[in-house]
Amino acid sequence: MALSLFWPGKYFFYPIGNTSAVCLTRDIPPETSANILLLACGDPRNVLYTIFCETPDLSRALDFTCCDFDPGVLARNVLLLSMIIDGVSKETTWNIFFHMYLDDDSQAALVSQCQKLAMYSSVADWRSSPYGAVIRMGTDHTLAAMCRHWELYANFYHPSRSEQRKDLQKKMEDTRREILSDTPVVNMSSSRSSGPLLLRYDPVHVASQQFRRYWETGTTFTDATQLANSTHPNSTFFYSRAHEGFDVHYGTDPMIPFHHAPLFGNAKGTVTVQNLVESSRSQFYAWSAAFRTAVTTWKEGLLAIRFLLGDALAVASALQNHSNSSVQTVHPMPRVAAWTACVLKLNPEEYARVAAPVRFEVIDTSNLSDHVGMLNILLCTAPLLAHSPCSVLYTESLLTHTTDSATELESKLFADLSVVSVLLGMAPLDSLSGFTSLCNTHEQLTSLTLSPSDHRQYHQIITWRQPSTGDPSFIHDFTLPPLRFDANQLARLFCDIYVHLFGTEDPAHFMNLKPEDIVRLGRKFACFCPSRESFIVLLSLVHNRLQISAALWSGVMRIFLNLLSDDALRTHPFDRLNHREIHAQLYRHGIYSVPELDKARRPRVGRLSHWANIPPLVRVFLTVPRNEFAKLESIPNTPWLHCVIRYSQSEHGFQSVDAAYGTLIDRGTKAKPDLLFREDPEGHRTHCPVVVSFVVPSCVLTEAAPETIDIRLSVRTNPGSNKALLFLLGPYMAVFHACLEDTDHVHLLPEVPLSPPDTLSSAFVPLHFPKKLSAIGRPSHLAVDMDGTGKRIASLTARLDVEDVQAKEQFAKGAMPTVTQSSPCAMQVVIGGLAQTLLYPIPIVGSERKVRLARKSSYIEVAVPVAIPYLRPDGQRLCPFPVVRTNGSLSPWNLHRVPINRLPVLDLANVDRLRLWYDAHVGSQFSIRERKIRDTEQLDLLTNIKDSIHHVMTKAAGTQGTEKPARVIALRDDETQDCDTMLFVNRIRFDLSSHTIVCDAFVLPTSHAIMPTISPFIGQLLQRGVTSIRVYRGEMRGWKQLLPALVERCRTTWTHGANCEYVAQGKIPLQLKTSAGDPLCSCGRGKDVDGMLHDNLWKKFGPFVTRIAISPLFAVSYVDPVFTGGTEDVASPLASDVKETLAECHRCRKQRSISGELRRCSGCKIVYYCSEACQKSDWKSHKLDCNR
Repeated sequence: MALSLFWPGKYFFYPIGNTSAVCLTRDIPPETSANILLLACGDPRNVLYTIFCETPDLSRALDFTCCDFDPGVLARNVLLLSMIIDGVSKETTWNIFFHMYLDDDSQAALVSQCQKLAMYSSVADWRSSPYGAVIRMGTDHTLAAMCRHWELYANFYHPSRSEQRKDLQKKMEDTRREILSDTPVVNMSSSRSSGPLLLRYDPVHVASQQFRRYWETGTTFTDATQLANSTHPNSTFFYSRAHEGFDVHYGTDPMIPFHHAPLFGNAKGTVTVQNLVESSRSQFYAWSAAFRTAVTTWKEGLLAIRFLLGDALAVASALQNHSNSSVQTVHPMPRVAAWTACVLKLNPEEYARVAAPVRFEVIDTSNLSDHVGMLNILLCTAPLLAHSPCSVLYTESLLTHTTDSATELESKLFADLSVVSVLLGMAPLDSLSGFTSLCNTHEQLTSLTLSPSDHRQYHQIITWRQPSTGDPSFIHDFTLPPLRFDANQLARLFCDIYVHLFGTEDPAHFMNLKPEDIVRLGRKFACFCPSRESFIVLLSLVHNRLQISAALWSGVMRIFLNLLSDDALRTHPFDRLNHREIHAQLYRHGIYSVPELDKARRPRVGRLSHWANIPPLVRVFLTVPRNEFAKLESIPNTPWLHCVIRYSQSEHGFQSVDAAYGTLIDRGTKAKPDLLFREDPEGHRTHCPVVVSFVVPSCVLTEAAPETIDIRLSVRTNPGSNKALLFLLGPYMAVFHACLEDTDHVHLLPEVPLSPPDTLSSAFVPLHFPKKLSAIGRPSHLAVDMDGTGKRIASLTARLDVEDVQAKEQFAKGAMPTVTQSSPCAMQVVIGGLAQTLLYPIPIVGSERKVRLARKSSYIEVAVPVAIPYLRPDGQRLCPFPVVRTNGSLSPWNLHRVPINRLPVLDLANVDRLRLWYDAHVGSQFSIRERKIRDTEQLDLLTNIKDSIHHVMTKAAGTQGTEKPARVIALRDDETQDCDTMLFVNRIRFDLSSHTIVCDAFVLPTSHAIMPTISPFIGQLLQRGVTSIRVYRGEMRGWKQLLPALVERCRTTWTHGANCEYVAQGKIPLQLKTSAGDPLCSCGRGKDVDGMLHDNLWKKFGPFVTRIAISPLFAVSYVDPVFTGGTEDVASPLASDVKETLAECHRCRKQRSISGELRRCSGCKIVYYCSEACQKSDWKSHKLDCNR
């Protein structure tokens, strides 16, 4: 992975997070220990909230590795954690971390704490400190940078610094005034943390008021006395990566990290700013208390929070290259960040002897994809994910590249989802499942209300997993046979990916765009500009992961480079400027050698004439005087930079550029050059020159007379840079240039290629073949076929060599094999009495299979289309709600787990107030397509289940016209009229970090085994009142598949025993047919049922129920759009829009009658009917609720 170099310009410091806290263990089993990597961690809200969500009943180890490139962020984080450990008062801790101004006591506590922390200045001292058992330092540089900041924090208040302190305080006050003058009265700020209530109860207004008060006063106080006492500037806000100054981001708001839905959802009256602050404080206090409890009561070694100072890509590279063996590689240590030469060297004590984790079950990347691109995120994280069915990657975005949320992910990926899934072995979980349990429909609707020309934010979290892990029958310790691509198709695919990444760089491209598209593209370039080296790293990963043979790979590369040259001649002539860098990086990464690289000859004159041998690659160093950057400092932009070599009529660009402030010292001779770099620690604020370096093919430096070769540092061409800089820099956009023979400014060194990376532990190295997978013979390979466009994988073909003697004989005599799909990623082949499973790396469409038989050669080929995305048939639909096993533990695969006892309870007392948002929120789970399906007879299992969930949740809340919420709900099969599943709804809770709601309930499968015992109590329930919900056309089977996942997602107090029926019978669920038996194992039956004990009648069912958590299953906007984007979405409030859309016949659930509109029941005026026949048919059931 590699990131283009940009001029840093104005730097913003993020002392406080810009999104609400999430639980990082939400997708792994509750008893499974986890190594968790946070790239660009920001403040510690996610770590604290994750620990808060832990349950004391199931202890496990949690090992967090938190990285950030700003030492100010990490120093504040450790300061906060240490104060909590030391028991500093919660009010003082809040003030120090969140306030810009401190009172006397808080200021004194800050100085004391920082002085204490700075005492432990070596890693050895830190390890033996009161904090070393839990807070760990990943590098010596990390601790040194933190100690420097703690000293700065403490010394800030020394009398000798009074003048500097006054200057900094004035700078802070001036900046605050500017921010307040530039901020609109209505500001989204922390209101998005209210989730489904974002558009109700005026959270935007309250959040906007609080935001302005914070920037006006520098505190969250509303009390006049407390405000008057807060007079000391908080030193932790003045030191960051930008060094000393007030560079706090203009959107900083202490309310953002916290969850506000309960505050607004349960409000008895008008919510005030004080209410908002008090709610946030109480959450912070609870999280802090949970962390302190974990530190003091968890067994030693169960909790570790590690810190690494470095750019996310540098940290990922260091972790990837780390090895506990003594084998040395020529991989250079990655630099901590851009514009520094400091290397990221993992502490050997931590990463060798203590064995700190370098592979992770959970990787969270914050909104890094907005700034380094989705390609770099996937490239740097794929090798770091542990090879486990529960391993998960989270990507997050806030910035938009398109005007339509439905195409947002597509615009950020480098290829079609099918291609990404196969090449990298990861896919967005939602695209496979067709739903998500995380809600962002409020984000979608808010985004639609803004003008397309606005610089909008759209918050979206995507969960990535290995696609085959959602197939419970998949044997995960079995490694698939290698994938086989057609050389021409693979080369064409690489070319398409390349054009997708870089095709918009050509200036001619801008001339064909509309003005609004140029603005949009300019914004995209301002955030992220890909480099050619990133593309080469992708090729390297694909080459090694898919185990492509040397002969095939060589052919693919030749075809690809020819296609690239042809494309440059026809449509992208500007791209030819970068082909030499592609050649250099291919060689440098050890994946292909272009013939011209071996043809460089020693010139007769010039500095290269003194070298004994001319290597294929040379690193060029260009020393740029500091004053040359004054041109860039005069503009607000942060333009992307590259280096250019120009001679005669030729020009070559190189985007992988290293830069650092300092001087080069020449220690070598003309024949054997040697350089020493001395970095200036003052960095950006120094007058020292900048040394940039980049790798070139040596032939570039020998194709012309040395004195005619010009070396330049230039600004890359893009829509955002041209207008601003063309006048300042001239037509070549050069910041500085020098001749190759200029020994003051240009130096050369031979460049050693990188050693090839280790092969990823992928699913494509054949190791062993269990009987299930080799009964007939061995699978030899999987062939990949692209569609007609060459951009999407059309099908995968598994070849099975028939080797069993009996099967081979029968097959040769004409026996016809039976081929069926047995699970989402598997096909079963049966010959005679032998059955064998063929595995595929991603879900497939088995119903559209094509079988090829080669009887003489004794092999069978089974070609199947891929089932990505979900709208394709089969695939994950065969197992819509998997429960997967990880080292003996179970967890739902596509439903996030909830810390059920930690979630606030929704107050159902004010039903009228509840109706303003509740029904609309539950109803927003349907896509446009699904809303249309509900008007038809078309069978769609997921839509039907959503429909039933909608009924369960609205009836449980009492928002559908009943006098009181329905407490007991029976699912009744419409075809058989059987009812074997009853739900006891105890409470409805806010699922805070997922911005939705969840029914805290208990399920009673009325199996024959328990009916003799519970029959008397069932009669009492019926007398009290049971609400029936009809389920249609096979939906009950889907509910039985769903129930185990609903159990597992809230399991917090019990584990599965050795005699678990799931293990004994080898399947989940245990039963799929109505009234055939309990689909659940007995491990959770009668456990964690305190919610059943407060009702004397319910208590009798307690031993037979299992706790579950039911929540909406939201459509995936980039697969199945939820809103049209038209005026109907924007003009109407969300509640009325969705509520009217979801009106339906209470009997048959149609949304239209023959005459068009539905008619309300004349009695209750609540439910609708499409016809008199439906009303009469439904009367027996409805009359219990109707007030006629």
